[in-house]
Amino acid sequence: MSGRSDRGGFVFIMIPDVVQSLNATLHREFAFQMVQWPSEMMPTNEEQLTASELSQRTHFWVSAVCFTYLLTVFLGTSIMWIGRPPYELLKSPQKVLYRRALTSASFCAHYLLCVWAAVWSSSTGRLSKEHGLDWELYYLLFAGSCVWMLCQAVSARALNPEIYYSASAFFKATLSTVVPFLADPVDTPKDAMFGGLCVCSSHTFLKVLGVISWVWLAVVHVGLFAFDEVLLELSVGYAGVFYSTETQGYPSDTSHNWCNSNRSSCLSRAREWLANVANHPATWCSQKAMPLMVVLYKQTTTAKKRTIVWEDTPQTLMAVAYFFCEGGLSQLVFLCNIMLPVGKLLFAYLMGGCLAKLVVPWLAEEFVCARKHAHFDKAEMIKNTLANSLETQELALRQLDDDSNVRLTVAWILTEQQFYLNKYGQFQFWNRKSSDDVEAAACLAVILTDPDVDVRRAAVQ
Repeated sequence: MSGRSDRGGFVFIMIPDVVQSLNATLHREFAFQMVQWPSEMMPTNEEQLTASELSQRTHFWVSAVCFTYLLTVFLGTSIMWIGRPPYELLKSPQKVLYRRALTSASFCAHYLLCVWAAVWSSSTGRLSKEHGLDWELYYLLFAGSCVWMLCQAVSARALNPEIYYSASAFFKATLSTVVPFLADPVDTPKDAMFGGLCVCSSHTFLKVLGVISWVWLAVVHVGLFAFDEVLLELSVGYAGVFYSTETQGYPSDTSHNWCNSNRSSCLSRAREWLANVANHPATWCSQKAMPLMVVLYKQTTTAKKRTIVWEDTPQTLMAVAYFFCEGGLSQLVFLCNIMLPVGKLLFAYLMGGCLAKLVVPWLAEEFVCARKHAHFDKAEMIKNTLANSLETQELALRQLDDDSNVRLTVAWILTEQQFYLNKYGQFQFWNRKSSDDVEAAACLAVILTDPDVDVRRAAVQ
């Protein structure tokens, strides 16, 4: 019995149908079905396929993407969740140069692969105005990103065997690499496809516009790499595993020890501060909602806004020109090159300030992790964000009224400003930095960012 169907499909390759299972779940039904490898691979014209064949292709490849993602997360987490503290810190300038080179190389490889897929599809009649690339090419690009992430995980383990990563480190890195709408690398295929659609047009102007679109996509990223804050943002997307700060354990280098002298006094003062600020009603989001708020906040950072303005705005204008020249706008171009960039830009500018204030606790913890890992450039960027979120440029902050104010104390400390609580419950600027206060503040940061320490209990002990 042949394992291959008459039209080229492999009958023995079947996977659970995620799309059908999800539809059944939404209708409160239980249905477990399998979907077979599509009978037609890389069709030159999807319109020639029947509705049933088109549906099968969608179900199979969506399911394949989901299971590939789950397998990647499982393998990556297994690779990274091995290690032992402590580890040796690298110098910040060395990290910046390494990050710039690695991010640039990763982007170039991803960019060339996306443009190749668009050029090949447009030249062979496989590029659709409604669906873009074939599912096989979408899967190839996705699988390539997954393989790159696994290579990063293996390299991170081999180059830094002493680092002890947390179980969530790899998963959180994938959110900025392969998840649509959240990852910059996922934007590159849509821009490459738009250039391909322009090149396929019968209008000479659009053909030139398509080439300009491809060139601009490369040039704007190279230009954005010159901005340190944007470089940090793009590094998370193109080499996120290497720069994960989701680790457990503390560096052993005493020069970076957070509290290396007079520890009893530091603990005493830290607990005193905790007791002073731990009894206020909440204004920040709950810990359960914090992960979602963090994901949303990352879409509103200054670097993200700059990337959207410089990368997506020209693409949107080109899409409008495509509309006028073609006499109509494809669903793909309208959604991906006009609606999506406009929505992202409005969200970033309208919600950025609000979300920055909601995620102050996370920013404070990220600052601690960045300092522990000697990512001093990242720490400086987070410090500036904290300063803006907490309005630390003012001599007196507004009255604090949240039950997580212990976290706010961390943010206050880590901005490398010195404040004290006055009788009105306000933080006021203290020009003179006492070494004892700095030690106590550092010790407090350890207490509040240690996942095994109950903050409330620490406040009363």
